[in-house]
Amino acid sequence: MPIKFSKYVGSVVEIIYLDSRRQLTHRIVEIRAVQGDTLQAFCYRRQAPRSFKLENVLAARPLPRRSRVS
Repeated sequence: MPIKFSKYVGSVVEIIYLDSRRQLTHRIVEIRAVQGDTLQAFCYRRQAPRSFKLENVLAARPLPRRSRVS
């Protein structure tokens, strides 16, 4: 069942992602937009905007407001 990221636009979400080298990565991102098969987000790990392929997001969960990164 695909994750419906459009409902999380503007929210901070924790994701497990399979990167281009096929390595699992853990990211905390603020979702900015969902465009086609791409998630546009601000990545707190890289401190920069990033694009993530939706097919490579293996798991996701919204973070409670008190856990969010500022």
